[in-house]
Amino acid sequence: MNKDRKLVFQKLQIPAGWQIQKNIFFDVEPISNEIEGLPKDENGLPIFEAELIFAQHENSKWILDMGWIGEDDPKGEFQLDIIKGSFRDNDPIIICQTKDKDEIVEAVNKTMLRISQESGDIEQQCLPLKDLIIRGGWKVAYNSFFDIKSLKESEKLTFLRQHSRGETNTILRLESWPSAEQVIELSWQVIDDNQICYTAVTFYGGNAKDILIKFQTKDIEEVAIIIEKLCLWKDTRPKSKRPVQQSRNV
Repeated sequence: MNKDRKLVFQKLQIPAGWQIQKNIFFDVEPISNEIEGLPKDENGLPIFEAELIFAQHENSKWILDMGWIGEDDPKGEFQLDIIKGSFRDNDPIIICQTKDKDEIVEAVNKTMLRISQESGDIEQQCLPLKDLIIRGGWKVAYNSFFDIKSLKESEKLTFLRQHSRGETNTILRLESWPSAEQVIELSWQVIDDNQICYTAVTFYGGNAKDILIKFQTKDIEEVAIIIEKLCLWKDTRPKSKRPVQQSRNV
């Protein structure tokens, strides 16, 4: 791997209901060379580990586990397993084994979607979810952030109205896991000339009025990047300086 190239995480389409407990899956092809073997990170450490994604569906208790079997071995391959409950009590079901990164990404997306649909968290979709980088430590509480670029301008507003939640037109809600201390929400509104403006905010779970960070943009790609950056943001203030949380029904 070119050491000047910065590693980025793989974008995924993660529907509602999934707790992402671990995600170190990079957007890197598993192409090896005779000297270094598989690609490494900037410090020369392996990035093709036995466990790259570990997630649990909250309601159904299905576990999704994806990694590179044969850790850091060029002869290895990606493997996607699912298991109900725990590895101690049940045997995993192998969904996909492949060396092709795009194929394993598609398998992860389709498996998560199928489990969420079968569990009643979401309905059948007419458009794919927007690809996002959601790191470990977040739960997807609600997700109707669809990739609407293929729609005509006259269709986008109607579609958003059909797939929004509440008076704020929320289309995405992420909660820090396991504590739900921090929340990220994405909503939309109509501004001049019927243009759609996205608003991304983060706040403490019990105090939606005390917004810590707020971004607004009309660009769907820009707001996707903003969501990804908010997942990495940490409040460095001492807890004594943070706002007092209040209970709130969601």
